[in-house]
Amino acid sequence: METLAQIGKKYPTSKNKTGFIPIYEHFLDSLREKEINILEIGVDKGDSLRLWRDYFSKAKICGIDIVKKDFSINNVEILCGDQSDHNFLSEIVKKYGKFDIIIDDASHNIRDQIITLNTFFPKLKKNGIYV
Repeated sequence: METLAQIGKKYPTSKNKTGFIPIYEHFLDSLREKEINILEIGVDKGDSLRLWRDYFSKAKICGIDIVKKDFSINNVEILCGDQSDHNFLSEIVKKYGKFDIIIDDASHNIRDQIITLNTFFPKLKKNGIYV
């Protein structure tokens, strides 16, 4: 079974460049073989979604981005919407319920991050991880 670092070499995600891969693996490895829900806010070119899909084979993965994407990724839902739009975020909560992992890597604007945190943190499962 490949490590997250090995999988990361397949995809040019910014998580490789920033050195976060070993940190993610340390905290997320215990969830690897579980049926979990993952939300990633900020899709870019989809490389980190591909990374998560390969690492968490049993996960339901949702990615959201303010820019509509012209690609799809097997077993990943990609939605277009603004992370500061309460109605959009509420629709995600209705559809997915609670999440085991939430990764906010979108606008990097503190106002947007606060809205997203306030909306999704209460929807984090017990012992879930918010990054």
